[in-house]
Amino acid sequence: GRNKWNRPISPYEQFMHDEEIPIHRGIGFRDTRDLERAQWERMGGLGAFIELDGIGGLVGIYLIEIPAGGALRPEHHLYEEVFYVLEGRGATEIWVEGDANRQSFEWQSGSVFTPPLNTWHEIVNARPAPALLVVQTNAPPIMQLFRNTEFLFGTPFHFRDRYDPHDDYFKPWQEFRTDPLSQR
Repeated sequence: GRNKWNRPISPYEQFMHDEEIPIHRGIGFRDTRDLERAQWERMGGLGAFIELDGIGGLVGIYLIEIPAGGALRPEHHLYEEVFYVLEGRGATEIWVEGDANRQSFEWQSGSVFTPPLNTWHEIVNARPAPALLVVQTNAPPIMQLFRNTEFLFGTPFHFRDRYDPHDDYFKPWQEFRTDPLSQR
């Protein structure tokens, strides 16, 4: 009737549908390792989306399984990702378009890492068993803003304030320093 409104599908919901992998919806899941996954062509591994009640289109979550001794397809995009390693051990290579210098860092079960914004990254599994990672992104509001996946996955802009491709970028600091803003 006239007093009823059906919310249109969001760009992120359309993106999830177009990726043709399972979408698990609910208030939570006992163990994400038990969730059904399917071949994710764009990524090159098995994957599934997790759509939790109450996150209001602000956070995207997905589960990705990297084949034994394999790697995901390299990608870059204009949204942030935070990876949590549930199972496995491997490495991630980071680079920017047009620069031959590649940097890498290793990860293992329990590691948390995030590739710098819009850098190319390739995630490699170094073990003879599949690796399983759960990933949180801010893709839903970014997709709502730009509404163009070709732009989100195709723009070559290098955010120099977020990633400096010098050899020591991923090396840990050996001493503490004071943050100029918080003075901590």
